[in-house]
Amino acid sequence: MTHIETPIKINYLKGIKQNNPTLIRHIYDTFFPRILNYIQKNDGNTEDAEDIFADTMEIIFRKVSKDELILHCAFYTYFFEVCKRLWSKVNRRRKNYNALINRTGLSDICESISHTFEERERYNLYKEKFKELSANSQKVLLLAIIEKKSMAEIASVMGYKSTGYARKRKHQCLQKLLTLIRKDRRYMELRN
Repeated sequence: MTHIETPIKINYLKGIKQNNPTLIRHIYDTFFPRILNYIQKNDGNTEDAEDIFADTMEIIFRKVSKDELILHCAFYTYFFEVCKRLWSKVNRRRKNYNALINRTGLSDICESISHTFEERERYNLYKEKFKELSANSQKVLLLAIIEKKSMAEIASVMGYKSTGYARKRKHQCLQKLLTLIRKDRRYMELRN
């Protein structure tokens, strides 16, 4: 098949192959506004248009560098078609991704995972600081918080003379634990 290229097609292809900055600037100035308009009308923005334009230029540059591009239409027609196809793929992926998020509640899952991670970190910090307490303080807090013993039972187990003293010891132990936790640099991170 005999194909005659117009001088303008040859100029575009040769200019791209030679990485001619003047021609590349001309392509951008001439074609980008149209590409931007198309992408904005099809759920995109300026950043999307810039990405698609750059990807199209890269595709064309690779093809021209390997002498794989022979145009059978105006350069702009080819350029615009590549842009449309690329944008169609990107837009379809986005819509599928958004549908997946909406369908599966992925954002809820991510939030739940994040919350679970934070809870785990808080628990690890608590556990680490709990181990720094004296054995006596650990036992008081275990009886009061984990085993939910009454002050009378705590006084009996610990050998305290009164429930009032058991309450005071529980408060002191809890304050010591909270002080240790608050002094740790991770406390502020987990608080926010």
